[in-house]
Amino acid sequence: MLSRKTLWAMLMLPPMLAEPVENPGYWATVEQLAAGTKIQIQTEAIRSITGTVDHVSVDAIYLFTNSQTVEIRQAQVKRVYVLKKRSWFRPVLIGAGIGTAAAGIAAPRVIEHGIGYGAAVAGTICLGAVIGAGLGFVCRGSGKQLIYVAK
Repeated sequence: MLSRKTLWAMLMLPPMLAEPVENPGYWATVEQLAAGTKIQIQTEAIRSITGTVDHVSVDAIYLFTNSQTVEIRQAQVKRVYVLKKRSWFRPVLIGAGIGTAAAGIAAPRVIEHGIGYGAAVAGTICLGAVIGAGLGFVCRGSGKQLIYVAK
């Protein structure tokens, strides 16, 4: 059976790896976006537009998408996300390390000593690494950061 500390560590891993959400909702945050920033906009018509910021004015975003500049009024914008390039390797490596450590701590305490004890512990540690890597891959995040929500 897993110890309480190991169980709590496994349960708390996904929330700890999740991105914190700042307080979105101010158009001034959108106005501060630099030209060339890759963003995704959800409009009131539940349409999603992805492109690169050309410039932002007090009442509109000018987005370069599909070889043309598109004007999107603030009144039409429901949400604005900044897109970031996310690596899948780092969260997988962190998850594998945590899974290896958890299995390395739990396996010797749970498995009975006898013939094949070393192989059983090694196999359990490898399984823990695989499970941890899978959790790291699943919890890697979307690569989008919410910066504006219409009120």
